[in-house]
Amino acid sequence: MVWRQLEMRFTNGAGQLETTDGASAASHDQRLRTPMTRPLAPAAAPKIATRASVATRTKVATPERIIDAATGMFWRSGYHAVSMDDICAAADVRKGSLYNAFASKADLVGVILDRVWQSNHAEFRAIYAANAPIRAQIQAHFEWFGSSQALLKTRFGFVPGTFNMALGLEVPASIVARMDAHRGEHQALLQTGLVALIEDERRSPAYAAWMAKMVVSAINGVVINARLTNSLDGFTDLPQSLFALMGLSPPPLAAAQGLPQP
Repeated sequence: MVWRQLEMRFTNGAGQLETTDGASAASHDQRLRTPMTRPLAPAAAPKIATRASVATRTKVATPERIIDAATGMFWRSGYHAVSMDDICAAADVRKGSLYNAFASKADLVGVILDRVWQSNHAEFRAIYAANAPIRAQIQAHFEWFGSSQALLKTRFGFVPGTFNMALGLEVPASIVARMDAHRGEHQALLQTGLVALIEDERRSPAYAAWMAKMVVSAINGVVINARLTNSLDGFTDLPQSLFALMGLSPPPLAAAQGLPQP
Protein backbone atom coordinates (compact mmCIF):
# COMPACT_ATOMS: atom_id res chain seq x y z
CA MET A 1 0.00 0.00 0.00
CA VAL A 2 1.37 3.32 -1.02
CA TRP A 3 1.02 5.96 1.60
CA ARG A 4 0.89 9.57 0.81
CA GLN A 5 3.74 11.37 2.42
CA LEU A 6 2.31 13.76 4.91
CA GLU A 7 3.96 16.98 5.79
CA MET A 8 3.34 17.30 9.55
CA ARG A 9 3.41 20.44 11.58
CA PHE A 10 2.28 21.66 15.06
CA THR A 11 -0.68 24.00 14.86
CA ASN A 12 -1.53 24.70 18.53
CA GLY A 13 -0.30 24.46 21.98
CA ALA A 14 -1.90 21.10 22.49
CA GLY A 15 0.59 19.70 20.08
CA GLN A 16 -1.93 18.28 17.73
CA LEU A 17 -0.54 17.37 14.39
CA GLU A 18 -2.10 18.68 11.20
CA THR A 19 -1.57 17.71 7.61
CA THR A 20 -0.84 20.28 5.00
CA ASP A 21 -4.51 20.20 3.87
CA GLY A 22 -5.57 21.42 7.31
CA ALA A 23 -7.03 18.21 8.69
CA SER A 24 -5.77 16.70 11.91
CA ALA A 25 -3.61 13.63 11.66
CA ALA A 26 -6.22 11.66 13.59
CA SER A 27 -9.01 12.58 11.27
CA HIS A 28 -6.79 11.89 8.30
CA ASP A 29 -5.92 8.51 9.71
CA GLN A 30 -9.61 7.82 10.18
CA ARG A 31 -10.23 8.66 6.54
CA LEU A 32 -7.54 6.26 5.49
CA ARG A 33 -9.12 3.50 7.50
CA THR A 34 -12.57 4.11 6.05
CA PRO A 35 -13.06 2.15 2.82
CA MET A 36 -13.91 4.30 -0.15
CA THR A 37 -17.19 3.47 -1.76
CA ARG A 38 -18.66 4.70 -4.97
CA PRO A 39 -22.28 4.45 -6.05
CA LEU A 40 -22.68 1.71 -8.60
CA ALA A 41 -24.13 2.64 -11.96
CA PRO A 42 -27.51 1.07 -12.51
CA ALA A 43 -27.29 -2.18 -14.43
CA ALA A 44 -28.14 -1.81 -18.09
CA ALA A 45 -31.47 -3.29 -18.98
CA PRO A 46 -31.06 -6.52 -20.93
CA LYS A 47 -31.59 -6.09 -24.65
CA ILE A 48 -34.61 -8.03 -25.76
CA ALA A 49 -34.71 -9.03 -29.43
CA THR A 50 -38.07 -7.96 -30.75
CA ARG A 51 -39.56 -9.29 -33.95
CA ALA A 52 -38.86 -5.96 -35.60
CA SER A 53 -35.20 -5.93 -34.60
CA VAL A 54 -34.73 -9.52 -35.67
CA ALA A 55 -36.38 -8.78 -38.99
CA THR A 56 -34.09 -5.79 -39.47
CA ARG A 57 -30.98 -7.86 -38.87
CA THR A 58 -32.09 -10.95 -40.71
CA LYS A 59 -31.74 -11.10 -44.47
CA VAL A 60 -34.31 -12.62 -46.77
CA ALA A 61 -34.70 -16.33 -46.09
CA THR A 62 -31.89 -18.29 -47.74
CA PRO A 63 -34.05 -20.30 -50.22
CA GLU A 64 -35.71 -17.12 -51.45
CA ARG A 65 -32.37 -15.37 -51.89
CA ILE A 66 -31.08 -18.32 -53.86
CA ILE A 67 -34.17 -18.46 -56.08
CA ASP A 68 -34.12 -14.71 -56.72
CA ALA A 69 -30.45 -14.74 -57.68
CA ALA A 70 -30.60 -17.94 -59.72
CA THR A 71 -33.70 -17.02 -61.72
CA GLY A 72 -32.04 -14.14 -63.54
CA MET A 73 -28.78 -16.07 -64.00
CA PHE A 74 -30.48 -19.08 -65.61
CA TRP A 75 -32.74 -16.86 -67.68
CA ARG A 76 -29.74 -15.01 -69.06
CA SER A 77 -27.12 -17.75 -69.41
CA GLY A 78 -28.96 -21.05 -69.55
CA TYR A 79 -28.71 -24.21 -67.49
CA HIS A 80 -25.17 -25.37 -68.21
CA ALA A 81 -23.39 -22.00 -68.06
CA VAL A 82 -24.45 -21.33 -64.45
CA SER A 83 -22.60 -23.19 -61.70
CA MET A 84 -23.57 -23.66 -58.09
CA ASP A 85 -20.53 -21.57 -57.14
CA ASP A 86 -21.88 -18.75 -59.31
CA ILE A 87 -25.21 -18.95 -57.52
CA CYS A 88 -23.57 -18.94 -54.09
CA ALA A 89 -21.65 -15.79 -54.97
CA ALA A 90 -24.69 -14.03 -56.39
CA ALA A 91 -26.96 -15.00 -53.47
CA ASP A 92 -24.24 -14.42 -50.86
CA VAL A 93 -24.68 -17.87 -49.30
CA ARG A 94 -22.30 -20.69 -48.49
CA LYS A 95 -22.37 -23.83 -50.56
CA GLY A 96 -23.56 -25.84 -47.56
CA SER A 97 -26.58 -23.54 -47.21
CA LEU A 98 -27.31 -23.87 -50.91
CA TYR A 99 -27.27 -27.66 -50.83
CA ASN A 100 -29.27 -27.65 -47.63
CA ALA A 101 -32.03 -25.78 -49.46
CA PHE A 102 -31.74 -27.56 -52.82
CA ALA A 103 -30.23 -31.00 -53.31
CA SER A 104 -28.98 -30.23 -56.82
CA LYS A 105 -28.99 -27.65 -59.57
CA ALA A 106 -31.75 -29.61 -61.30
CA ASP A 107 -33.91 -29.37 -58.17
CA LEU A 108 -33.35 -25.62 -57.98
CA VAL A 109 -34.24 -25.12 -61.64
CA GLY A 110 -37.33 -27.29 -61.17
CA VAL A 111 -38.56 -25.03 -58.39
CA ILE A 112 -37.96 -21.94 -60.52
CA LEU A 113 -39.74 -23.51 -63.50
CA ASP A 114 -42.79 -24.22 -61.36
CA ARG A 115 -42.83 -20.70 -59.92
CA VAL A 116 -42.56 -19.04 -63.31
CA TRP A 117 -45.34 -21.20 -64.71
CA GLN A 118 -47.60 -20.71 -61.69
CA SER A 119 -47.28 -16.95 -62.05
CA ASN A 120 -48.00 -17.09 -65.79
CA HIS A 121 -50.87 -19.52 -65.34
CA ALA A 122 -52.52 -17.27 -62.77
CA GLU A 123 -52.41 -14.39 -65.26
CA PHE A 124 -53.88 -16.56 -68.04
CA ARG A 125 -56.69 -17.70 -65.77
CA ALA A 126 -57.45 -14.10 -64.83
CA ILE A 127 -57.77 -13.25 -68.54
CA TYR A 128 -60.30 -16.01 -69.14
CA ALA A 129 -62.17 -15.26 -65.92
CA ALA A 130 -62.83 -11.68 -67.02
CA ASN A 131 -66.30 -10.70 -68.10
CA ALA A 132 -65.51 -10.22 -71.78
CA PRO A 133 -66.34 -11.95 -75.09
CA ILE A 134 -64.18 -14.98 -75.87
CA ARG A 135 -62.61 -13.24 -78.86
CA ALA A 136 -61.46 -10.39 -76.61
CA GLN A 137 -60.12 -12.86 -74.07
CA ILE A 138 -58.03 -14.63 -76.72
CA GLN A 139 -56.79 -11.28 -77.97
CA ALA A 140 -55.68 -10.46 -74.41
CA HIS A 141 -53.96 -13.85 -74.23
CA PHE A 142 -52.02 -13.07 -77.40
CA GLU A 143 -51.11 -9.59 -76.17
CA TRP A 144 -49.84 -11.04 -72.90
CA PHE A 145 -46.67 -12.34 -74.55
CA GLY A 146 -45.46 -8.91 -75.61
CA SER A 147 -46.50 -7.28 -72.34
CA SER A 148 -44.81 -9.93 -70.20
CA GLN A 149 -41.56 -9.70 -72.19
CA ALA A 150 -41.60 -5.93 -71.79
CA LEU A 151 -41.87 -6.34 -68.01
CA LEU A 152 -39.06 -8.90 -67.99
CA LYS A 153 -36.89 -6.58 -70.06
CA THR A 154 -37.40 -3.90 -67.41
CA ARG A 155 -36.45 -6.38 -64.70
CA PHE A 156 -33.41 -7.99 -66.33
CA GLY A 157 -32.29 -5.36 -68.81
CA PHE A 158 -32.80 -7.56 -71.89
CA VAL A 159 -35.56 -9.48 -73.65
CA PRO A 160 -35.22 -12.94 -72.07
CA GLY A 161 -37.79 -15.03 -73.93
CA THR A 162 -39.46 -17.79 -71.95
CA PHE A 163 -37.64 -19.43 -69.07
CA ASN A 164 -38.00 -22.83 -70.76
CA MET A 165 -36.22 -21.84 -73.95
CA ALA A 166 -33.53 -19.91 -72.06
CA LEU A 167 -32.38 -23.07 -70.29
CA GLY A 168 -31.07 -24.52 -73.54
CA LEU A 169 -30.69 -28.12 -74.68
CA GLU A 170 -29.68 -31.33 -72.95
CA VAL A 171 -31.10 -30.46 -69.57
CA PRO A 172 -31.90 -33.22 -67.02
CA ALA A 173 -34.93 -35.39 -67.67
CA SER A 174 -36.71 -34.07 -64.58
CA ILE A 175 -36.58 -30.55 -66.03
CA VAL A 176 -37.75 -31.72 -69.45
CA ALA A 177 -40.74 -33.42 -67.81
CA ARG A 178 -41.69 -30.21 -66.01
CA MET A 179 -41.37 -28.13 -69.18
CA ASP A 180 -43.52 -30.60 -71.12
CA ALA A 181 -46.17 -30.51 -68.39
CA HIS A 182 -46.27 -26.71 -68.38
CA ARG A 183 -46.42 -26.51 -72.19
CA GLY A 184 -49.27 -29.02 -72.15
CA GLU A 185 -51.22 -26.97 -69.61
CA HIS A 186 -50.72 -23.79 -71.60
CA GLN A 187 -51.77 -25.40 -74.85
CA ALA A 188 -54.84 -26.92 -73.19
CA LEU A 189 -55.81 -23.52 -71.79
CA LEU A 190 -55.45 -21.87 -75.19
CA GLN A 191 -57.23 -24.75 -76.89
CA THR A 192 -60.21 -24.40 -74.57
CA GLY A 193 -60.52 -20.77 -75.58
CA LEU A 194 -60.11 -21.55 -79.26
CA VAL A 195 -62.74 -24.29 -79.11
CA ALA A 196 -65.23 -21.80 -77.71
CA LEU A 197 -64.28 -19.26 -80.37
CA ILE A 198 -64.22 -21.67 -83.28
CA GLU A 199 -67.56 -23.16 -82.32
CA ASP A 200 -68.95 -19.70 -82.97
CA GLU A 201 -67.29 -19.95 -86.38
CA ARG A 202 -68.78 -23.41 -87.02
CA ARG A 203 -65.40 -25.22 -86.90
CA SER A 204 -64.80 -28.64 -85.35
CA PRO A 205 -63.06 -29.24 -81.98
CA ALA A 206 -60.39 -31.24 -83.82
CA TYR A 207 -59.63 -28.18 -85.91
CA ALA A 208 -59.39 -26.13 -82.71
CA ALA A 209 -56.87 -28.58 -81.23
CA TRP A 210 -54.73 -28.49 -84.37
CA MET A 211 -54.96 -24.71 -84.57
CA ALA A 212 -53.91 -24.36 -80.93
CA LYS A 213 -50.67 -26.18 -81.74
CA MET A 214 -50.07 -23.93 -84.76
CA VAL A 215 -50.71 -20.81 -82.70
CA VAL A 216 -48.36 -21.91 -79.92
CA SER A 217 -45.64 -22.69 -82.48
CA ALA A 218 -46.05 -19.25 -84.05
CA ILE A 219 -45.85 -17.58 -80.65
CA ASN A 220 -42.70 -19.52 -79.77
CA GLY A 221 -41.06 -18.38 -83.00
CA VAL A 222 -41.76 -14.73 -82.22
CA VAL A 223 -40.51 -15.09 -78.62
CA ILE A 224 -37.29 -16.83 -79.74
CA ASN A 225 -36.62 -14.10 -82.28
CA ALA A 226 -37.28 -11.44 -79.65
CA ARG A 227 -34.61 -12.95 -77.42
CA LEU A 228 -32.11 -13.36 -80.27
CA THR A 229 -32.53 -9.76 -81.42
CA ASN A 230 -33.21 -8.32 -77.94
CA SER A 231 -36.18 -6.53 -79.44
CA LEU A 232 -39.89 -6.32 -78.71
CA ASP A 233 -40.79 -5.25 -82.24
CA GLY A 234 -42.12 -8.66 -83.23
CA PHE A 235 -44.92 -8.46 -80.66
CA THR A 236 -46.50 -5.36 -82.15
CA ASP A 237 -48.54 -7.20 -84.77
CA LEU A 238 -48.60 -10.61 -83.09
CA PRO A 239 -52.30 -10.68 -82.09
CA GLN A 240 -53.46 -9.59 -85.55
CA SER A 241 -51.14 -12.10 -87.21
CA LEU A 242 -52.46 -14.96 -85.07
CA PHE A 243 -56.07 -14.10 -85.84
CA ALA A 244 -55.14 -14.03 -89.53
CA LEU A 245 -53.53 -17.45 -89.12
CA MET A 246 -56.81 -18.75 -87.74
CA GLY A 247 -58.77 -17.10 -90.53
CA LEU A 248 -60.56 -14.86 -88.05
CA SER A 249 -60.74 -11.14 -87.47
CA PRO A 250 -59.56 -9.62 -84.18
CA PRO A 251 -62.17 -8.18 -81.82
CA PRO A 252 -63.05 -4.50 -81.79
CA LEU A 253 -60.72 -2.46 -79.56
CA ALA A 254 -63.53 -1.66 -77.12
CA ALA A 255 -64.20 -5.35 -76.52
CA ALA A 256 -60.72 -5.88 -75.06
CA GLN A 257 -60.91 -3.02 -72.60
CA GLY A 258 -61.12 -3.97 -68.93
CA LEU A 259 -59.21 -7.25 -69.32
CA PRO A 260 -56.36 -7.85 -66.85
CA GLN A 261 -52.88 -6.98 -68.03
CA PRO A 262 -49.64 -8.70 -66.92
